[in-house]
Amino acid sequence: MPVGGWPIACPLHKAQASLNRHPGSRDRSPVRAGRVRLSRGVTAMAFRRAAFIVALAGVIAGASATTALALGDGPAIASDWADLAAPREECFARGEAAIRHMDFGEIERTKYSRFASREDYTISVRCEPEKSIVLFLAAGSDRQRAHALQLNLQRNYLMEK
Repeated sequence: MPVGGWPIACPLHKAQASLNRHPGSRDRSPVRAGRVRLSRGVTAMAFRRAAFIVALAGVIAGASATTALALGDGPAIASDWADLAAPREECFARGEAAIRHMDFGEIERTKYSRFASREDYTISVRCEPEKSIVLFLAAGSDRQRAHALQLNLQRNYLMEK
């Protein structure tokens, strides 16, 4: 009498065959080489591997959090914006002049921004004429100093004409 597609002659083999497969699985083949099949074809080895990866991710996350706490808070970022009525090139020229006025050294250029760094602080002017705004950013280790640099950058930009 076939059980799950397997011809079995004796009742002892019938009971053993039913233990070798998951009752709800479509796969009617018996488990081979010591691998225990869990639901939907997941093997115990794959389950252990997934559990190891999850545990490893937890250890890495814990180590990262501990390192972040040991190093202190992340960078302080100060930002503000103003309406932009000038074309992008004029915005960039005014931004570069404002940065030069603050003696931040070499100005770096991207498609939308002008920025420079000094010590552990960076200031940036980002021009968005499509949205009619200009953004003023400053980042560094101290919140009060970053805010003061951002305000100074914004004032210098708005005074340039």
